[in-house]
Amino acid sequence: MNKVVLRCQGLGKEFSDVGSELTIFKDIDLTLHQGETLAIVGESGSGKSTLLHLLAGLEKPSSGEVFHGEMSLNRLSEAQRSELRNRQFGFVYQFHHL
Repeated sequence: MNKVVLRCQGLGKEFSDVGSELTIFKDIDLTLHQGETLAIVGESGSGKSTLLHLLAGLEKPSSGEVFHGEMSLNRLSEAQRSELRNRQFGFVYQFHHL
């Protein structure tokens, strides 16, 4: 079996605004193995870009963890996450401005 390259457990993201919480998504579990291709599709506003930002370490999750191999992105500094993105991650977005 191919090794796990990206995994998330219990991933969730919320935003706070003027005393209210907006839940984008919660409890996402995902495992991506070496050699697999993944497409994330859904309606506008369903959280696709937010999920990609969390998986790449661009943002921190409200709950859960993202792992690159066995390394938790939650435990890395911003500089370490930037280095990891620079050397390990690549995303193809539908539109250039994303």
